[in-house]
Amino acid sequence: MNEIKDTNRLVWTEHAKHKVRHYQLSSSKIRSIIDHPERREEAIVEGLFASMRTSGSRKHRYEIWTMYAIVQTKPTSLKLANTVISLAPQKRIKIISAWRYPGKTEPGKPIPIPDDTIREYGLASDLITSYTP
Repeated sequence: MNEIKDTNRLVWTEHAKHKVRHYQLSSSKIRSIIDHPERREEAIVEGLFASMRTSGSRKHRYEIWTMYAIVQTKPTSLKLANTVISLAPQKRIKIISAWRYPGKTEPGKPIPIPDDTIREYGLASDLITSYTP
């Protein structure tokens, strides 16, 4: 599997890179879920979003979820010859995590987040539905 690299638009956490490899997903699949989700919801942490798309066969459906934040880069300046050019801050997407959920979730219900992600990020477990993959 290819190494996942940050781009001008996307920033990957080490946790997200690990989960993409663990669930045998591709970075392009995660990008497409963020760009064209079947469902987008606000995550349990303020400022985070979760997007989902169903996948699998008709008999064995599952959902692929990704949790991300929209962050703004710091304004920078670029020196060319004797001129200084100020560059405006840009918005980037920071991918926090990605996972497969076996089955179907209901819109508006708590998002099922894997137990290891809950432990790693110290999320309040009484606010979310967890599962062990």
